[in-house]
Amino acid sequence: MNVPARIPPQAVDVERHVIGAMLLDPEAVGQALEILTEEDFYLEKHLFLFRAIIRLFEQRHPIDLITVTDSLQKIESLDRAGGETYLLEIASEVVTAAHIAHHCAIVKEKSLLRRLISTAGHILEMAYAGNEEPVNIMDKAESAIFAISESNLRQGFIPIKSILGDTVRLIESYSKHQIVGIPT
Repeated sequence: MNVPARIPPQAVDVERHVIGAMLLDPEAVGQALEILTEEDFYLEKHLFLFRAIIRLFEQRHPIDLITVTDSLQKIESLDRAGGETYLLEIASEVVTAAHIAHHCAIVKEKSLLRRLISTAGHILEMAYAGNEEPVNIMDKAESAIFAISESNLRQGFIPIKSILGDTVRLIESYSKHQIVGIPT
């Protein structure tokens, strides 16, 4: 009896929407960074697009179809990201970034399931091999599952350098060149 190959959990259409929302709205980039990492994308081309957007974000460059395309061309990765046509399709599909956090959560959930499946497979291999004491296998299994759980808790942190510039500009705009606070 042949067992059909299983397709890992993924949400390719949602990944496309996340990338499209990031191209559409600069605030969506920050929201996506709070939830997602590169490893969360199922399709390699979405990974390349996400990396290009993040690179532009970290360099404080505008993020849009043209800048992302240019960034990918400079590192000779445009084809691996699906090409100009694919990027144009993604950008034209999204009309709002309103639900980006929910969409990112779906992508994250599928990523966690894939990591659990991979870890469970590794645990099965260790158990079937029988080369170690069961207690050691259980310890390794627990550590592997805990590492997945811990990585999920780390979401929400972004490098301070990526937001510090905007924060300083915002504070300066409030002061309108006046002394803020009590002069000493």
